[in-house]
Amino acid sequence: MTRTCKSCPVCHSQKKKCGTKCKFRNHLPPQKDETYKNIEQVFGLANFERFYDRVEPQWRDALIDSYAYEANERIKDPIHGITKDITLLQQRLANTKRLGTANVLVNGLAGCTVEFCKHIVVAGVKSLTLNDDRMITQDLLYGNSLIKPNEEFHRDKTIAQVCSKSLSKFNSKASIHVLQGDILNLSAADFEKFDTVIISCCSKIKRREVNSRCRQLTDPIAFYSVQCRGSLAEIFVDLKSHTVCERLFGQDLKSIMEFCSFEEAIAVPWKTLPKGVSEIFLAMSVAENFEATHRRNVGKLSATDFQNLKTFKDVLCDKQQFNHNHISSATLEKLTGITACNIHSIVGAILAQRFLYLIYIPFNCRDDVVVAVAETPAPALEEPMDIMTALQLMLRKSRANGGLFWELNEGAKVIENHAAQLCVLSKGL
Repeated sequence: MTRTCKSCPVCHSQKKKCGTKCKFRNHLPPQKDETYKNIEQVFGLANFERFYDRVEPQWRDALIDSYAYEANERIKDPIHGITKDITLLQQRLANTKRLGTANVLVNGLAGCTVEFCKHIVVAGVKSLTLNDDRMITQDLLYGNSLIKPNEEFHRDKTIAQVCSKSLSKFNSKASIHVLQGDILNLSAADFEKFDTVIISCCSKIKRREVNSRCRQLTDPIAFYSVQCRGSLAEIFVDLKSHTVCERLFGQDLKSIMEFCSFEEAIAVPWKTLPKGVSEIFLAMSVAENFEATHRRNVGKLSATDFQNLKTFKDVLCDKQQFNHNHISSATLEKLTGITACNIHSIVGAILAQRFLYLIYIPFNCRDDVVVAVAETPAPALEEPMDIMTALQLMLRKSRANGGLFWELNEGAKVIENHAAQLCVLSKGL
């Protein structure tokens, strides 16, 4: 036989009778026994009771919910507790404000770039400009989730015009514009109006020219290139010089990432590429050179081109002095198939995720409290150095090789596994 406790959790924990005059009875019924246990474990009865008495009766339920939430978070994460959630919300607010000032230009509305546009419009981008003067055809309707599969309904309209009307339904506050004409006809002043340029469905020469113009501006803008062929895709990103901020040992660290241009990337000989370079990158390069050599439309390879593409691959590998076996026939065959719709969705989501990740800057990264890691040259080994300089150099190298763990939770795990070689305590923690 189970005995039901009728006392409030406070009286029950103190093993005393809970009468009708108990001040906790109306706001802490027996059903909230687990809630009170967490509150008592984190804050203690004396602290909880002191604030409980100060609050008016109509606000005591809210007080208990607030205490319970903070106690649960402190039990889950003893180091940060509720501060972690507050910091995350503040960072999301700062990121939303930053995205609300971004102006994006998208050239070439393929399935993947259409999915990208949907994601950033929903996320709250300030302005999106679409540039694609191609008239609606049955081929363009395939894989485009913004256009209804009815070619007659969109007669005499460009794909940019139809997509802009559909995108405005996702977020009425976002400004959706249509830019007519070739993107290469834009002046430097026109490019300066944008923060980011996304380009797709174009040749290698056009991508190189647009990327060159983006880098030549006084304030360089971000450049993204995305290409889908068959069931494969590639994304190229050039931010020229991008600042990455993160918090380490109580300080805001700012490191600078240097990006190469599109022209520099495609000019690298294959034999000098790192061994970890993806086979997809090499196969896509073969397809691009094949289309340029035979004057084919971008992304219009079919199954009948497989043998010619395979022969062209052997010729190109000989020219690059590269091993033929590093590009398999199975990978080339994937380039000549029909592009699956789910590939558009996946690549578009990845591109949007990368765009949002790079455009976001942590709210606590201020210019007045920064340690410039990338700009500080390390002293030569022959030169004498003090302990702090040697410690910074060691931490920087350890971090670059993935051997640096910070915060008490991660540090304690490494120490318990007997894998730690050095433990550094900072006053900023």
